[in-house]
Amino acid sequence: MRKIYTLILAICLACGAIAQHVGTYGNEWIDYSKVYYKIKVPADSVYHIPYTVLNNTIPNLSSVNPADFAMYHNGALWPIYTSAATIDSTFYIDFYAKRNYGDVDSVLYDRPGQQPHQMLNLFTDTAIYYLTLRPGANNFHYQVVPNDTAAIPSLTEDLYHWFVFPYYFAPCCNNKYTKGASFYTGDYLYKALYDDGECWGSNYWGGTTPFSYAMDARGAYLGGMIDTVTVKLYTRTWAPHNIAVTFNGTPFYTFNFDNSGGGLCYQQISLPYPAGSLNTSNTMSLSDPPGSTTGNVLAYGEIKYARKYDFDGRSGFRWRMQAGNGERYFRVSNFPVTTAQPLLYDITNGYIIRSTDPPATLPKKFVIPAAAGDRELYLRTGLAASYRTVTRMDSITFQNYNATPARYIIITHNSIRKDSTGLDVVQSYADYRTSNGINAAIYDIDQLYEQFAYGVRKSPLAIRNFIEYAYDHWSQKPEYLFVIGKGRTPD
Repeated sequence: MRKIYTLILAICLACGAIAQHVGTYGNEWIDYSKVYYKIKVPADSVYHIPYTVLNNTIPNLSSVNPADFAMYHNGALWPIYTSAATIDSTFYIDFYAKRNYGDVDSVLYDRPGQQPHQMLNLFTDTAIYYLTLRPGANNFHYQVVPNDTAAIPSLTEDLYHWFVFPYYFAPCCNNKYTKGASFYTGDYLYKALYDDGECWGSNYWGGTTPFSYAMDARGAYLGGMIDTVTVKLYTRTWAPHNIAVTFNGTPFYTFNFDNSGGGLCYQQISLPYPAGSLNTSNTMSLSDPPGSTTGNVLAYGEIKYARKYDFDGRSGFRWRMQAGNGERYFRVSNFPVTTAQPLLYDITNGYIIRSTDPPATLPKKFVIPAAAGDRELYLRTGLAASYRTVTRMDSITFQNYNATPARYIIITHNSIRKDSTGLDVVQSYADYRTSNGINAAIYDIDQLYEQFAYGVRKSPLAIRNFIEYAYDHWSQKPEYLFVIGKGRTPD
């Protein structure tokens, strides 16, 4: 019998790397009377849309009021910065954006909490941002506010923020895709649903081949704060196993599985790590006794620790500041010194602060306005090299599917509708169904990705949300679904 194990180390993302999606169906944000301009974002960064790109894409740009620009991401308004109150050839739009994370994937899982982590999207790293015009609306624009350093004598300095170092695996390099709980019937079978622990993980390990990996804790604050390691462990076997976890060579925890019931076995722990005990680089090691299976898979690992405002020389750094009262004061060290002043973005509340310290000096002092709740911040140098330039926007007009209900839904891609003679065979089949008393309609999967999956290509969320929307909104409930295409598994 093939034995499979999965080890998962995970903790809630205290660094706030994930932007949550909104809405039941994914299309609640769309105004079908408007044109949207689609921007692809492959990595976390500030993005710069120059006048030339705006002018080449948006009709009658010179007549647009910059206050009317609005941007959406994952169904929610997203903050943008417009460079002026009127548009000329120097006008531009800037915005901070993130690559595609796993937050949209979370609703695909059978139950909340089954997704091991949200650092990696199962389908694509490319996120989609939609620019449009909303005249007279309360659009989400960054406001430039002063750096209130005069208040420093009356403020208590923030010495640290909580930071998470994540360790996860991409679909490459002999890494394994774990498919969730298995059912052994002579071969391993898996649910069609996204199941407990399903994600990309490490290559197989175990027995005489333990697994070790480095966990970074640069800039750790050694002021007595208690750091945390959370461990989740899955095994798929009938044999007993004792998987030992060590951290920096010190025994940390041992998972004991008798596995007498077979199938999926699961345990998790969340343990504090002694204050001041983290190194700049830490080693987590996982081992099963010699002679055991080599079918273990590490899916994810992370440590949450108090980190100083030491940004490791990066030209851009994002973090989450925990809630507090009044204005907040902190000093940033180990940040590139350039001729241009750094810019601090409060992504949550929509404002920008420019450093007022001399450009060639460190640390950089910032005082940020009072705000309720946690906030997500990003600091970048003022140089053009610290942002990415948008070179293309694609115009999209969304189709209102309330106007095209059908009992028989056909979903396909336009590229496979015609045969070698040019005959649209999919339309012919839809006509056949309709002529036999079951009205049929064809729906383009690319349009469904845009409307019902926030632009995430290949995500099955698009079909699921569309069908639920149709069933809940159409006066004529759909009865049949025919998907024409090719099914693929992530691995």
